[in-house]
Amino acid sequence: FLDLGGFQYYLMITKYRQWFPTMDRFAKLPFAEKLKDTAGMIDAVKMVLFDVIIHLPCIYFPTYYTVKEFVGGKSYNPIDWVTDGVTKYSKNMKEDLTAMIKLWGP
Repeated sequence: FLDLGGFQYYLMITKYRQWFPTMDRFAKLPFAEKLKDTAGMIDAVKMVLFDVIIHLPCIYFPTYYTVKEFVGGKSYNPIDWVTDGVTKYSKNMKEDLTAMIKLWGP
């Protein structure tokens, strides 16, 4: 919940509005108007780049694998959850990031 709920909300609603000020206005525009809105398109590209370069590889995936260890791992030690989760992410990083780029890329 903390990453996939509370933190995600904080990041994508609170901080994105601060970092990408055209976000709300741009989202409400019809598609034809979006194509004319250069500032909105630039902010949209910046949001995707932030997600692909920073958020998903550095925050989301390590947290996902740590929570996965918490739920399904064999240890009751939080240090093991983090260590095992990050180790599994390291092993799967190439495959996970490739799939992420395929989703967000052209």
